[in-house]
Amino acid sequence: MAERFVTFDIREVEKFIDNEENSNTRKKTKNDMALLISFMAKEKENRQVEEIPPQELDNYLSRFLLSVRKKNGDEYEPSTLRGFIASIERYLKKCRYSESVITGQNFARTRDALKSKQKHLKRLGKGNKPNEASSLTPEERDILFERKEMGFSSPKALINTQS
Repeated sequence: MAERFVTFDIREVEKFIDNEENSNTRKKTKNDMALLISFMAKEKENRQVEEIPPQELDNYLSRFLLSVRKKNGDEYEPSTLRGFIASIERYLKKCRYSESVITGQNFARTRDALKSKQKHLKRLGKGNKPNEASSLTPEERDILFERKEMGFSSPKALINTQS
């Protein structure tokens, strides 16, 4: 008779989870974190991002969002800034960081900086694509699933998933 439960140690669980992550998501997270780390180095901050207390990290992230530019000096699209936050959230979650950047009390300044910067960029004409369908980015979908606004956690979440 076959075994009902297969034995896995914690390293095997982590490896399985990593292997199932979308490769494009993994690349985006890696690239976005490299960008944040280069900003932190410019700020003379040498600690690992996950070692920085939430209130200090909030200060760094809010300044990062306001200062980051493309290599050619142009501003990013508003949705790209949102993607940076989603990547940072994924990274910190994987490191078992104590607080969420997206929902945590100590990251209000980061969220305010993101909203303000997105409004500013939209006034400059960024992100205004009148013929583009309004759909969720993969990062936004991930967040909705994490918050149980989409998925199988409730009838409303299930309806939101089908829309």
